[in-house]
Amino acid sequence: MAFRFSGAEMGDGLGQGITEIVDQNTYWFGPLLPEFRNRTERLPSGQHWLPALTAPRLFIMCNSLKDQYGRAYAAVQSYLGAQPVYDFLGVPEHLGLSFRPGGHGATEEDWNAIFDFADQYLLGKPGARRFDVIPPRRDTP
Repeated sequence: MAFRFSGAEMGDGLGQGITEIVDQNTYWFGPLLPEFRNRTERLPSGQHWLPALTAPRLFIMCNSLKDQYGRAYAAVQSYLGAQPVYDFLGVPEHLGLSFRPGGHGATEEDWNAIFDFADQYLLGKPGARRFDVIPPRRDTP
């Protein structure tokens, strides 16, 4: 989740931001996250760092277009923020993105994307599926 693009504070009320999540799932993120409630812009790093620090290894982000918690627009911004690292290392295809219709939760379609991505880029199997397709802005609220 890209906190700089989600929630009431930073995302026009779309998705879940720090302010919304600290009262629910703080244990997922550690004890310091609540210090950034209503101060998201002061975070020392962004969510794009996770895939960027994974480079040049494979990393795929599977998302839904209507996830009420993980905003689609925020996922796109994380992808775009990490992509220059993969480009620099000469492996732009090692960072993947997959969107599906629907809401929150992992689905069979997400797993199929993960397996297709691994088949193509880890096992070298032929495949026509692309993992660099960013949906139109109107489709990523």
